[in-house]
Amino acid sequence: KRGVEVAEQAGIIDIAPTILNLCGLEIPAWMQGRPLLPGSGDRTDTAGGEVLLELGPELKALRTNPYKLIFNLKQLQTIIFDLDRGPGETYQHLITSPEKWDEANLKFYSRLASDRSLAEKYRGGETGVPVHLSEEESARLKSLGYL
Repeated sequence: KRGVEVAEQAGIIDIAPTILNLCGLEIPAWMQGRPLLPGSGDRTDTAGGEVLLELGPELKALRTNPYKLIFNLKQLQTIIFDLDRGPGETYQHLITSPEKWDEANLKFYSRLASDRSLAEKYRGGETGVPVHLSEEESARLKSLGYL
């Protein structure tokens, strides 16, 4: 359907379930994501609108509607952006409230454990193909403080 806007956060993980749904095919239980179109069945997003991103071997992120948590495994550094106040992910809008910080970290580690469990169950622990960034992409992420 042309011109349909999805109000909730969506990610690439939702494309395959959407295509299967449009073709009238069953979405396998092991498949993550959800169909994006309204009235597309009763399958709900088991992640609660959260998207876990693996941006290379050292960088992981959890994107929810109110914030984005980025964890650098190499530097053991966590940054949480308040997307309600600053959708551009600028440092002026970092979350500093201990309650919000704890909530974001809890969701991140819970989702990480859940995804690892699913990867182990269905793919023998494999998490997918590594992301290779161009020099320009790496420079942009570094300028934003992600790398």
